[in-house]
Amino acid sequence: MNIRNIALCHIEHNGRILVFKGHDSVKDITFHRLLGGGIEFGETAKDTAIRELKEEINVDVDILSPATVFENVFSLNGEPRHEIAFLFAGQFKNKDLYAQEEFIGDENGEPFRAFWVSIDEFLTGQKRLYPEAYLNFLNRLKS
Repeated sequence: MNIRNIALCHIEHNGRILVFKGHDSVKDITFHRLLGGGIEFGETAKDTAIRELKEEINVDVDILSPATVFENVFSLNGEPRHEIAFLFAGQFKNKDLYAQEEFIGDENGEPFRAFWVSIDEFLTGQKRLYPEAYLNFLNRLKS
């Protein structure tokens, strides 16, 4: 097992963030997560965040903030995982895209749907958001 370095992009508009839905079949829980992915050798975390949004949902983004870094140790579908996550705030270069309710994406040949969810739904526990350290980050933003 190796520690995976990832970059995630926090895109917020009108109190909502752009996420995708996942499911842990062992724990039988549904969760939401930001878009992003693994950092490739020789690539900066910032460049990874930009590349991943382009690859996954074909959207160009500007990065607005330096990275917030957190560690995430968890299991998914019964498999242990360990990540170092670089979290960036980003914005769409094309502002018209904020009116779009969902984005159909592709992750390694598998289609998925990215969509907007109210931050309050995560903060009040109505919906589950991973990594949990990101939820703590959102709580700090709201206070």
